[in-house]
Amino acid sequence: MLPLFQGEIPDALEWLQGATELQELQAGEVLLRPGQLNDTLYILLHGSLMREGRTVSGTIQPGECIGELSILDEKPTVNYVIADEASTLLVIGRDVFWRLISSSYSVSRNLLYLLSSRLRNDINMLDKSLLVQRQLEQKVLIDPLTGLSNRFWLEQMAGRLVERAQIANTPLGLILMDVDHFKDYNDNHGHLAGDEALRVLGATLNRSLRAEDFAVRFGGEEFVVILQQVADEDVMGAAERLRQMVSAASIDGFGGQPLPPVTASFGVALLQPGQSFAMLLAQADKALYRAKALGRNRVVKSR
Repeated sequence: MLPLFQGEIPDALEWLQGATELQELQAGEVLLRPGQLNDTLYILLHGSLMREGRTVSGTIQPGECIGELSILDEKPTVNYVIADEASTLLVIGRDVFWRLISSSYSVSRNLLYLLSSRLRNDINMLDKSLLVQRQLEQKVLIDPLTGLSNRFWLEQMAGRLVERAQIANTPLGLILMDVDHFKDYNDNHGHLAGDEALRVLGATLNRSLRAEDFAVRFGGEEFVVILQQVADEDVMGAAERLRQMVSAASIDGFGGQPLPPVTASFGVALLQPGQSFAMLLAQADKALYRAKALGRNRVVKSR
């Protein structure tokens, strides 16, 4: 017996024989479309149907029904239902559907069970879809070489961090770091060596910062560090510690030979009242330019 009629006395359903009909679908034939008004319950007797929508998809197997939600809420359908192979369906119109519900406790109970099972399956599929979406978002926001946040993340989040600091009147420091003579490093040791140096720098930044701070690969050999709730002198101290850690970091070469260490220049700026992130970054960039002009491998604070 079909799941919808499970537990019902067969004699009580004899009247259905003259109130229903069969419908045949060929493989690829569309039964329902998004936005379609539907007043019919379909029960799959033979074959297979595919349910496809923006958020859910799945296969409808023999014994399962489709179309009941359109009758219950009187709203257009939201998914495609397409024959995956040649299929046979039992067709039950709206009036017959409501007569079944009104006259049979078993049918009502079975319908509720079928609806709850489908809802649970849809929720599971949505959870998986959201998980995949979050994983993709993470990939979009993370630099794959260094493991740090990337420039896209910075563009999305920096304005919020600055606004939060301005509203709360809490300090916010920015360090702009640029690896010294990185083109020469690549030319002399190869781009793979340069990539390894950047990877080591990313790991160095990651382990040296507090949980509330952020390190970003800004582009190429440039990095941005955002320090929340730190005083002016503490930002300078943090930048100096980073400078020393960068120059002391070991870079493993290929074939077991260590690569030469790198150094970096640092420009430091502290958020001022009324500043935007672009203004703060411009200040740090000017300080970084001065650090390079003064001989590199040093920390310079914005004026």
